[in-house]
Amino acid sequence: MKNDTVSNDLSIQFLGAIAVTVGLVATCPTSAAEQDSLSESSLTGAPQPEARLLSAFFGLDNDLPFAANRLCWGASGEDGMPVVFSQTLDADTLQPEDFEVTSKSGAVHTPNCATLRPAQDEGELRTVLLIGEFGDAPDNPPVSVKVVGDLLSDGSPAINFKGTQVDVTPLADGPSLVLAESVSEKQWTQETNSTRCPQGVKQIIRVTWNGGVRRPDRREAQ
Repeated sequence: MKNDTVSNDLSIQFLGAIAVTVGLVATCPTSAAEQDSLSESSLTGAPQPEARLLSAFFGLDNDLPFAANRLCWGASGEDGMPVVFSQTLDADTLQPEDFEVTSKSGAVHTPNCATLRPAQDEGELRTVLLIGEFGDAPDNPPVSVKVVGDLLSDGSPAINFKGTQVDVTPLADGPSLVLAESVSEKQWTQETNSTRCPQGVKQIIRVTWNGGVRRPDRREAQ
């Protein structure tokens, strides 16, 4: 059953801003070189990064817009669920069959499509958009997502997310912030909207939401 409270405008908003990134802090206690040195030294002898699912959000119920067909043919009118991972992913290991979505009734669903798009910038490739039929709000929504295939991070050494799972945030709850991380100066760029910041900034913080967000004037958050 389609949730009539979700407008087509919000559908497009969701599609265009699944992982909104980049904020900035105007002051910083150390230079960029010192920050890099501290970052590198803090990683020496550090434990292996943990494979975790940070969130899964039932972002759209049978309401992905026609434009979603550019991400996955047949996506229009399906459910959309962004899943955020603790690490960026190796896209070559990503398949729809890697996921199981369980609805409130106990039914288990396999996505029709799993994609990292529309994210494209370095550091953003930790949000997977699952597309398919996962249940219906409010009576039988999806309640959990589990990784059942070998889905690897893009780091070295790679970590495997198989066996990880997370509860699904309900559609009515809306999106929330799930991750904030400092961006190395080596990744700073003025070439893309999601990472464009004014000249002279001292530090950039990349933030990841579990669903699409926009500014109050509906422009892209930067």
